[in-house]
Order: sequence, then C-alpha cells, then structure tokens
Amino acid sequence: MKSLAVVVVILAVSLSCICTAEEETQHLAKRSRAPRGWTMIDRASLNQIMTVQLLLKINNQDVLDLLFDSISDPNSATYGHFLTSQQVKQLAEPSQQVVDQIITDLALNYSGISNITYKGDRIIIKATVGAMQQIFNTSIHNYSRDSDGRFFLKQLGNSSLPLRLFQYIDFVHGLNDFPPVHKPHKNNINHHHQSRNLFNHYFKTKSSTKSVTSAITPSISTSVTATKSATSSKSTSTSTSATATKSITPSKSVTASGTISYSKSASTAPIREAVVINPSGASNT
Repeated sequence: MKSLAVVVVILAVSLSCICTAEEETQHLAKRSRAPRGWTMIDRASLNQIMTVQLLLKINNQDVLDLLFDSISDPNSATYGHFLTSQQVKQLAEPSQQVVDQIITDLALNYSGISNITYKGDRIIIKATVGAMQQIFNTSIHNYSRDSDGRFFLKQLGNSSLPLRLFQYIDFVHGLNDFPPVHKPHKNNINHHHQSRNLFNHYFKTKSSTKSVTSAITPSISTSVTATKSATSSKSTSTSTSATATKSITPSKSVTASGTISYSKSASTAPIREAVVINPSGASNT
C-alpha cells in the first residue's frame, strides 16, 4: 500500500511538471492605463475582430553579421560586394518549417481565428477578441483616440505568449502599441469660418473691382466710338444715337458743330459729359 501511494504521488508530481512546462509563457508587455491622447472606453466584446502581427526572428543572424563586417572592411576580399535584396531575403527569412509549425499551432489550439497569413518576415493573425485573449493571456479593451474619435482594440494589463511560440517571435505588433496621435493645429480650430470669410472677402473684392472697371470702361470706349463717328461725318449734319440697354451703357449723339454728348442711364439723374472734336480731327476735352 505504501509503495502504491508513493507511485501515485510521483505520477501526480510528474504530470504537474509536464503541465507546467507546457503552459510556460514569456511576458510581453504591461499596460495599466491609456496613453496620452487616448481614452479607455470599455472591455471589448468577445466577438469583435482584431488583427495582430507576429514578427519572426531573423534567420542566420550570425552569418549576416559576418557578411556585413566583411563587406564594410576595406581590407576584406569581399569589400563592397553588396548582396542583392533577394540574397538577403533568402538568408534572413525564417525557414518554411518554422512558419508551418507556428501556423499549425495557432490553428489547432485556438478557436476563433478566421485567417492566418504569412508575409516574408511576419505572420498576420485575424481573429476574435476571445481568441486573442487566449493566445496572449490578456484582456482586450476598446480605446478611443481623442483627436478623431477612432476606436482601436488594445490590451489592458499584462500579456504573454507560450514559449513554444515565443521562441520564434521577435516582436508582437498590434496588441499593445498605439497609432500616433494627430494633434489639431491651433490655427485650424476655426478653419471653416476662416475659409468662408476668405471666400466672401475674395468675391466681394472681385465684385467691387468689376464694378469699378465697368464704370470706367464705358467712358473710354464711348469716347473712341464717338470720335470715330464724328470723324466720318465732319461735313454732314446727320446725327446718330444709341439707346442704352443697361445702366452702364451710355446714349450718345453727334451734332453738326462736331459736339458729341452722351449720358448714362441710372436710377438717379443722368450724368452728362461732352467731348468737343475739332474739324481737323484732334479732340479736346
């Protein structure tokens, strides 16, 4: 009986050690509050979807370090012999075996994962909040960015990753890191009103300029037209007239003596001006 009890105790201890080893984790990060420029709203629903990226460790790091030193050393035979991007990728990217192992582990041990994608140096996980909380042993909350009110899902408290996965991971992106805060410029607070005032000022100034130009132009053009008419009819006593169709269009007449007069139609009393043309064709005002 005693020997049987000893065997049971040994088995229990062994199983406990095995379970402890299987559940051993590595701490990742801790967050106790929202960062500056953010507000923690509430705990996220388990069915909300979020995306996290696992950046994998660089493969052949020691080989890459040696190559870098030799390429940068003027006394080396390989000095200046730079590698192509494809050669660096082949040396640095993780092996397909490691990638397959991570993807298989995630797919078999966690429910709620909708998509797992491998891109070069990272594995992208798209899953429910419930699945992310299990993978990283953390609590996911909704955070609001104060500058624009956008919501993001991030951790609150501690986060960790099982060692069987952490041994291949260099960094976790999208779990505890926050996007930059866009601070509104103080000059843009009343941007809409400033733009509207500028718009009104521009068109008001343009309208005023147009009115002034319209008031000046008829007198010049009328003088030229009248001079031409008077020159062509120096020896006659005929008269020509034009009826104003707008308030800025003058009416004009030519007399036998060579005197030309025109007036502008307006709501007030008409303004009359005169241009005297000499028989020689020169004009005096």
